[in-house]
Amino acid sequence: MRLHKRKERVPHHGDDRGKAKFFHGRVEEKKSFIGLMKETSHTGKGTSFLVQGSPGVGKTALIEELKKIAIVEKWRVCDISIECLWDNDVFYEWLSKNNSDGSWNAWLGLDFFIFKAGVKRNAEINDKSMLKVIQKIKSKPTLIVLDEAQILGNRNKVPVEYHWKIEMTLEELHNLQTKKGFVFLIGGLGMTKNIFKDLGISRFSNNYVFNLDPLDKVSERAIIKDWLVECSKKMNDAIIEHWIDEIVKETHGWAQHITSYTTAIFDELKESKGELKPEGLERVLTRGLELKERYYDQTLENFNKRESQVVATLLQQNKNLKSFSEENIIEFINKKLSLEESEKLYKRLVQDGIFHRNKKKEYIVPVPSMRTWLINEYGLDK
Repeated sequence: MRLHKRKERVPHHGDDRGKAKFFHGRVEEKKSFIGLMKETSHTGKGTSFLVQGSPGVGKTALIEELKKIAIVEKWRVCDISIECLWDNDVFYEWLSKNNSDGSWNAWLGLDFFIFKAGVKRNAEINDKSMLKVIQKIKSKPTLIVLDEAQILGNRNKVPVEYHWKIEMTLEELHNLQTKKGFVFLIGGLGMTKNIFKDLGISRFSNNYVFNLDPLDKVSERAIIKDWLVECSKKMNDAIIEHWIDEIVKETHGWAQHITSYTTAIFDELKESKGELKPEGLERVLTRGLELKERYYDQTLENFNKRESQVVATLLQQNKNLKSFSEENIIEFINKKLSLEESEKLYKRLVQDGIFHRNKKKEYIVPVPSMRTWLINEYGLDK
């Protein structure tokens, strides 16, 4: 056993949504992203890198990590809003923040060419600001970042009359050619790839599309340990490992749950001045569970009671099934609702992360405790 004195300092847990103070794992995703940066710089052809998955799986934390990699490599990194896809003046403003790469007046008189479905079309862009955007990107290695991209599928938030402009902008970003290097980094919920397909972008390379699964156990333990070591007054290996053993029984590799319990760790050790007490662990487990169940409740907020009961009954009557096919889910819901309602509900369940599509293309409730919670809260066959 090792015993070290540490400074009595408790860090701020962090308020920025999705940003992780301690990051571990996602090795395959980071390796692929670095490979794409090198490839695009070498070939002069940019493309998209898509990270999608259920709410709370850790998409935004990964995106922030990929942005750090690009910054270290001296790339320009620019986050954009959804509005940038239909208003290129706004896009240019976002791209120009903290950048001064010169004037683009020489490009204002040029035509803008769109390549779509293999056909070259001359599209006289009336604002011509897309030309400035493209040339701004071409001035240096650039990473454009669009998170929460699933919003593009929400007709209440994206006016239909803008769809043609969005399609053209996405097509340009997805196939942009530049000798300096370019990547369009997209983050969104599990249906994002399908939404982009509806907008004309169907040719994502399989090497650059990632459906995030829970973190591996080694990375999960490493993150919790980092918080314990950072927050504790003294580091006792045996006690820390015991705390980790108990906490990982509740986190299941799910980034949102890890955050719930590390938040509880932060609050508890701030109160105890860094002392790892047995009763402190009990309080962490209790508080972490409260935050975890609050997350489940928030995840279901877009579903009414009847819809929640249908899902809970599906899980309750199929306790021995760990995964479901799309047909399984729709067929069961169709016993309670019309076929049209069933198909819509299925899409929403995937979109909002109640069901997660794994690498075997099967659908699971991503966290075991969420499945139990759903049955306990809304199950009818008790």
